[in-house]
Amino acid sequence: MEISAPVSLHKEFNFEKRGLLFKRNFVLSRADQAIYKTEEVNDAVWEWLKHVDQLIEEMNPQIKKTSVMNSTWYTEMIEKIKALDANRKFEPFSVPAKDLGYPLKNKHLRRLMPRYQIFLSFRGKDTRDGFTHDLYQALTDEGFKTFIDDKGLQTGDKISQSLYNAIEGSRLSIVILSENYAESSWCLEELIKILDCMDNVDQMVWPIFYKVDPTDVRFQKKSYANAMAKHERRYGESSEEVKKWRSALHGVCELSGKHYDASRKEDDFIEEIVSEANKNKDFLNIESMDMD
Repeated sequence: MEISAPVSLHKEFNFEKRGLLFKRNFVLSRADQAIYKTEEVNDAVWEWLKHVDQLIEEMNPQIKKTSVMNSTWYTEMIEKIKALDANRKFEPFSVPAKDLGYPLKNKHLRRLMPRYQIFLSFRGKDTRDGFTHDLYQALTDEGFKTFIDDKGLQTGDKISQSLYNAIEGSRLSIVILSENYAESSWCLEELIKILDCMDNVDQMVWPIFYKVDPTDVRFQKKSYANAMAKHERRYGESSEEVKKWRSALHGVCELSGKHYDASRKEDDFIEEIVSEANKNKDFLNIESMDMD
């Protein structure tokens, strides 16, 4: 039987984990800059990044398995994180870039330093000119560096690599689940990437249920049922794409989110979201990149 760890221990674990991930992204960014300039990068950089990723891979399955973890596990992980951080003593530039072939191909090392505080995922035809535009404006007015795909230039079935990079390079993704969100394969692919970043690079995710019932999204009813039926007709009922999209829609509904319906003023609802973002400014900060 597992015993729940004290809240203070849980907070310390999250603080140490986020701090390590933040420094890791900065170290990788410095190394990427060096490679771009054909400068030298020390092998110790790649060794340290590899050990960070190994520790993250050790943590993630346990974190996903249960929300109740014993104090011993928390304590051990905190000590491992602190020990790994203490070993981050190196100069980033001292080995020829030509010798970096393997680390550059390691997918677990290809993480972008956060470039945006907030990424907005939305269905353009539903909210681009209304709610999403107003939310974006309110966030930027408050000083948050926010990414919005305001031109909707994607073509074909695949979203662009630049959009994937923007998701991975954000601290928080706000997913605006509107009536026709699931109709778009681009939106669903965004959602899969967002949830992947939540699991693997400690990104924060806020679902916004905009004029839709959360249970309709979770269990794909009404407009979400129609959208998924269309995807099944196109890709096949047992296709891997559809299975992943269904799983992502169900998964995002397990997160703490906000529900908006027409009984509320949109301005007040947007103000509530901005206020919540302000409460998380420390986590969303992308300006301070001190390695020490």
